[in-house]
Amino acid sequence: MQEKKLGFIGVGQLAQPMVKHLLDQGYEVLVHNRRRDPLEKLISKGAVYCQSPEDAVIEGGIMFNCLPDDTALLSVFHAHGTIFRKLGDKGLHVSLATISPQASKIVHERHKTLGGNYCVATVMGRPDVVENKRQFYIMAGESDQLDRVRPVLESIGGGVFTLGEKPEIANAAKLSFNFLIASAIESMAEAFTFARKNGVDVNQFYSMISETLFACPLYKNYGKAIIYRQFYEPLFKMALGAKDMNLVSSAAKECRTPMRVASVLQDRFTASLAKGRDNYDWLGIALDVEEEAGIVSESQG
Repeated sequence: MQEKKLGFIGVGQLAQPMVKHLLDQGYEVLVHNRRRDPLEKLISKGAVYCQSPEDAVIEGGIMFNCLPDDTALLSVFHAHGTIFRKLGDKGLHVSLATISPQASKIVHERHKTLGGNYCVATVMGRPDVVENKRQFYIMAGESDQLDRVRPVLESIGGGVFTLGEKPEIANAAKLSFNFLIASAIESMAEAFTFARKNGVDVNQFYSMISETLFACPLYKNYGKAIIYRQFYEPLFKMALGAKDMNLVSSAAKECRTPMRVASVLQDRFTASLAKGRDNYDWLGIALDVEEEAGIVSESQG
């Protein structure tokens, strides 16, 4: 039997199109967000705004969270014990958030103790991708719980990948995925800057690589965005990219995995934040690469 009433805690830029799709399909969605004003369009479409996180929980039902970081997640799922009690034996908490494997383990243990089942379904895609239902989800958790939520996720996205029964596996996979994207952004920024300083037409260079060896969505889409300097209307903010690279570096140390490129990226994002670029798109690390090379890049934005 399909569940038509869902809860959603943390409805930011990424979650809003997901909630919109759910409403379009006839779901009743209870939403809680720290600020109400960004949700007015969803409320006008039928979303029910809840003043507190626990009010967005359906007893025995499915509740999603798409909170921005470990601190927000642990704050909600430590301070609001009613959430666990309302979920009870049959309720399911689905975490869509990009958080550390350790934070995911902590929340999972609290569910085992206080109530509610827990699984992870991290979102792979930026808000524009989600708007077009092209995102996919990396899922991990007990198979019966994944089976319960899979139809909901498949109805609003491009598909799901299941990696195992331990929820934190999906969190580690998401951080690995974002690390690869950030590495590609850094590499393209360095390559484009090097080519440019040696007299290469960067637009021609981009066309060449995106039609040959690097003819894939990552290099085509992100490379084009770097070329056209789409840094100032973020689809994924610099501060969130920095958060993810810090999580990667921290988790790598915990499991004793040397990740030297992650250290470079961590420094790159730290430098960008130090220059006040918190609200730029994370592609804006290309500006820092150009500046290190002696190019006054901001004047071209």
